Formats: sequence, C-alpha cells, structure tokens
Amino acid sequence: MPQPTPPRTNPSFTPCESPASPASPAPKDLDVSTDSEGITTAASPCQSAEDVRMKELIRDPKDTERFRHVKVDFRRRYEWEQYALKMDRKATPAYLLNKVLRAVFTREEFVASGGQGLKTKEGTDRPPLDAVRISAVREYIRSMCTRHKWEEMSDRTFNSKVNQRCANARRDAKGQQ
Repeated sequence: MPQPTPPRTNPSFTPCESPASPASPAPKDLDVSTDSEGITTAASPCQSAEDVRMKELIRDPKDTERFRHVKVDFRRRYEWEQYALKMDRKATPAYLLNKVLRAVFTREEFVASGGQGLKTKEGTDRPPLDAVRISAVREYIRSMCTRHKWEEMSDRTFNSKVNQRCANARRDAKGQQ
C-alpha cells in the first residue's frame, strides 16, 4: 500500500503562534485580496498577502544584510523583467528604473523628499530619499544591464531620473489638492 504524500507547505509562510488557530485554516480564515493588476493572493489571518509576495530586490554577495529590507512584489518584478526583455535595449534601463522606484518608494515619500539630496536649495528642509534603498535600486539596474548586455545607465542619468520622479510626484500632489 503506497504511503500518503505529505502536504505541500509554503516555506515563506509563517504560521500563527496562537493556540486557538487550527492546524489547517479553513478557507473562511484566509485573507483573499486582489490588487490593481488583477493578481489574487491568499494568506493566513496572521500574514498579509503582501508579505507572502515580497522578496528581496537584490542581494549583495559581500554583505548579505545590506539590502535585506529592500523588498518588492516578486510577481510584478517578473512581469517588468519579461516586458523589458522585449523592449528597445536603450530604453530598457529607464523603464526598469521607473518601475522599481515605484515599487520601493511610496508616493508620499517622493512628495516629501528632496530627491537624493545631492543639490539642496536654501530654505528647503526636505529630507533625501533613503540612501540604502537608492543604492539597492542602482545595483539592481546595473546587474540587469550587465546580465542582459544592455547599455548601462550613467550616474548622472540615474540621479536625474530619480529627481524627476520626485518632482513629478510633488506636481501631481499639488494638482490633486
């Protein structure tokens, strides 16, 4: 008689610690959500759907803790990368940069920030964007360019695109008021 196969488990799933939770949650206990792109996920009551789908953007082999907290939705990241492979080689890094910036920073962070803080005007007290997350985005773009033999984005262009993203977010926020 064949042995029953053990149930498949998700390694990234963290079960609830409460003793009242059942060993296998009933479907009514699951948090089912659908995002703006139509992706539906389900998670336990103690774990949000976003936590299940979040993975590290990039890992620094020299310092594994450096970018550990910079996480993006792995499904969306896969979609960007697949779309980028079909694009013009020259426009691809800028496309990826815009997508990754939107995933790593919120709109409110862009509005409140002064870009990367490279140039500050007198009388402005806007803090710069988080330098660790900016470094992670920069390394991700470089690694994708190297991996796919795309033209690498210069630091000047990178800085300009990040600052433009902040300026556009401030302009859009002002227009919505």
